[in-house]
Amino acid sequence: MMGIYKLPYSEMDRIAPLFAGWEESLIWSCLQGCMGEAWADSEDRPQSARIILADFCYFAGNVNRALVEEEIKTQSRNYLIMVPPMDETGEAWAQEIEYAYGERCRRVERYAIRKEPGIFDREKLQKIVDSLDSEYEVRLIDEDIFGQTREQDWARDFTSQYRDYEEYHRRGLGVAIPLAFTA
Repeated sequence: MMGIYKLPYSEMDRIAPLFAGWEESLIWSCLQGCMGEAWADSEDRPQSARIILADFCYFAGNVNRALVEEEIKTQSRNYLIMVPPMDETGEAWAQEIEYAYGERCRRVERYAIRKEPGIFDREKLQKIVDSLDSEYEVRLIDEDIFGQTREQDWARDFTSQYRDYEEYHRRGLGVAIPLAFTA
């Protein structure tokens, strides 16, 4: 079994060609050195790579058992959504995942937010906002709401990939609909 190598952010350009064509902001964030972690089958000329960010694991390039199995050995997460590429290698990656994890994994159909220009319906969103009871307000996630997301299990992933509020404020953007404060 070949080794795998964790890549520092300064070397993400080595695996970028393997992820060419992926329309996933999580992958882009890792390749740009903003967040996440990446591994490859070679330090010099990778043919296979894996990116893990939050609960997602993306594979690219040639199928590589070591990249799939390493996560089993470390057991650093309760669960992980492993995403094979949507190309000719995708089915082989999926089979490798199923072989490695056996009954501990299952295939599910994954849905994604559409990203093409002009697809977002601002009028529909405005109607939803306008229909909110007056006890609610739409607010950008500020430092107070950021802190609340860290205290609530169900909301933790809203900001968990940011080291602290300062980093979130610099790189992130989000909206919440908390109960309006009344004095």
